[in-house]
Amino acid sequence: PKKVNRYGSRTDLYGNKTGFFYKKKIGNRWTLFDPLGEIYYEVGVTSLRTGKSPLNKLALTTQFGTEPQWFSSTASLLLDNGFHSMGSWSDVLAAREYNKSAVIPIIYSTQLSVLNAFNAFIRKEFPERKISNIISLALDPTFPAFCEKHLMEQAKFKDDPHLFGHFSDNELPFLI
Repeated sequence: PKKVNRYGSRTDLYGNKTGFFYKKKIGNRWTLFDPLGEIYYEVGVTSLRTGKSPLNKLALTTQFGTEPQWFSSTASLLLDNGFHSMGSWSDVLAAREYNKSAVIPIIYSTQLSVLNAFNAFIRKEFPERKISNIISLALDPTFPAFCEKHLMEQAKFKDDPHLFGHFSDNELPFLI
């Protein structure tokens, strides 16, 4: 087996060290690189988070004690089994807290839900407005200003080398 670094990347293939994840087209193939500039292969899970129901909370407390202890135990389980990242619908704040003291970090992606958030905003602010196609919201004249405000919340992640990227939206219906 090939040797891997703390991001799970191969150490025998590398590009430029940038301090962040990035992609680069080499020949006719896109390649991912980790913050150290080594070739990165994404191996992760989605939806890594605790449940919010009273039974979920009781089970978490009974088995792990606290959410940080749950995340630490879960991160160890993932890393021991070759996973090094978590995707959308995961507890990003728990990962960021864990990564502050982790030798091997958990890489994460944020969930933006831009069109769904804009759709919820429009329905709340303008309940009389009928929307037949959520994709058409991207053409709304107020969409750019909403996006700027909505995405400013993501600025807190801009200097985090453990951020793999942002997931915009998922399974958008063409008809509502």
